[in-house]
Amino acid sequence: MKKDYVCKDSELATEGATDLWECSLIDQLITEVILSSHSRAAALAVDSAAAKLMQNAENISEYLSLRHQGLMQSIQSLQAHITSLLEDIREIADCQEQVTADVRMAMEEIDARTRELLTGVCTSLEEELNDYFRSGKRKEQQMLEEENSAQPRERNAFAFFHDIFGTGNQHDRMRDFDPDSPEIKFSDRREALELMTQIESTVTSLHREAEAQFRPELEKIVSGIETGFRGTALYATENIAGRINTRLEDEGFTVKISFPAVSQLQTRLAVKTNLSALMEERTETVTRRRRQSGLWGKICGAFGTSDWGWETYKEDVSRSVININTVRKEVMSLTRAYFGELQASIEQDINQPVRQEIDAFFCAFREKVEQLRNTLIQSSEDHKRDQQAQERLTRRLQALNERVPELITDSKALREELETML
Repeated sequence: MKKDYVCKDSELATEGATDLWECSLIDQLITEVILSSHSRAAALAVDSAAAKLMQNAENISEYLSLRHQGLMQSIQSLQAHITSLLEDIREIADCQEQVTADVRMAMEEIDARTRELLTGVCTSLEEELNDYFRSGKRKEQQMLEEENSAQPRERNAFAFFHDIFGTGNQHDRMRDFDPDSPEIKFSDRREALELMTQIESTVTSLHREAEAQFRPELEKIVSGIETGFRGTALYATENIAGRINTRLEDEGFTVKISFPAVSQLQTRLAVKTNLSALMEERTETVTRRRRQSGLWGKICGAFGTSDWGWETYKEDVSRSVININTVRKEVMSLTRAYFGELQASIEQDINQPVRQEIDAFFCAFREKVEQLRNTLIQSSEDHKRDQQAQERLTRRLQALNERVPELITDSKALREELETML
């Protein structure tokens, strides 16, 4: 049956949808978003190019100035500077070795602390699993007691004397219960699921508690790495670079050091486990007793006999079985995998960025000093030219250097104009 609000005129529906689309101005909004995205991307590209242009201009200015200064100094002075810069390069390498050794020790401390936490969590999990096992075994024992108590007790002369001396048939009733068996049996599947859920919750909680405990210590260790690195870098910039700047009358270095945020540390392993899949559904055949259906059974039933007029029969019952050894193996495997992912995350998100930052800093520093040394070596070669060649080179260097400030000024102005678009 068609509903009365269904539009029968497709052209009218199309026209209405078109009007609705045009009135909504969604197409205009989409166009503006696209244009804005393209404009911002273009502005970022131009800003990056302007920054690169300004950096290159500053490098050119420095190079031209050094070449010009080199012509103004004696060959002996240049050789002294070249030798001193070689010693500076060696000292930079010593600083890098010191920082690298400090970082390696810190990384070893992180690794040792992680292994210590793993051992502690495994011990806690082992204790928790043992508690759950004992609790599950008590429930299993209670279940079997209730099932057997619902069955009439077989009476004979031996049972009479057992009752007199208080031993009863408890062992007979519990013949299916083995307190040392790793298997826990439940007649009610919900109880088995409840136990597994409790175990899952405990595993997840212990993992999170371990990481929460470890994070402040990790931050402290990484902070120590950063402090040590900054101290060594500060020594390198203030002493080594300071000596170079003093000797060459050059401007100082501007060093920007950044470290990865420990708060961004994430593990890629989902700590939520699914142990319920380890639970086994099993059918067991049990022996039960019931009144005989014939005349004899009715007569014995009338007299309430507990030994005559009964018969045994077989019955299939469903059991939800949890093997605690299987659960323990899976839990420990998950825990080791979790900490393995934690260590991998530390390596990827902290260790590698720190090492890369250190290598990049000292590499740039060393290359800078090597570049200065190579420029001075080239200046010393300039002294081997004749006087006229040196004068022509001096005029050429001065002419080129006069054009650099304008290039730097234009690059700075371009970046300032782009700031409003970023």
